Amino acid sequence: MADINVVFHFVFVVSVPTWINDPERKVIYADTTLGILETALREDIHVVVASNAAVHGYLDTEAVSEDASMMPTSLCGFLKLTADEYVRLYADLYDHPAIALRYFNVYGTQ
Repeated sequence: MADINVVFHFVFVVSVPTWINDPERKVIYADTTLGILETALREDIHVVVASNAAVHGYLDTEAVSEDASMMPTSLCGFLKLTADEYVRLYADLYDHPAIALRYFNVYGTQ
């Protein structure tokens, strides 16, 4: 891994029924995120994790600021918020370069 200096973690399943009907996926997502953070810490690799708007739940506004409340109303949102918090903790506790970027529909309607 000597040639790797940053990892982008985009793994996620968008289908809500998939998350509801397959509890193993929840564990896989959490374990994968933690595994990436642990490996990155050990190997001194920067980490960028993809988050999304689902962490906010339902908001009464079209424009969402960075300080908007985070009250997920779906399992997807809860798991993304959990990953965001893992990243924040690793960055804070270990002074490791890791960040969660919150994308808003960058992939289109599909």
